[in-house]
Amino acid sequence: MRLGVAGAVRGKMVRTSLHGTFTMADAATTAMAAAIDEQVDAFFAEAH
Repeated sequence: MRLGVAGAVRGKMVRTSLHGTFTMADAATTAMAAAIDEQVDAFFAEAH
């Protein structure tokens, strides 16, 4: 599940920004996704 929600959100972000409609809400979502990614990475680092 490494590419779950955060990966999907980032994929949407790239498409959105390429269309030039990058908004503040999108920026907040990207920051949240990045934080989730860090937590997931830390979890897997401890688990293995």
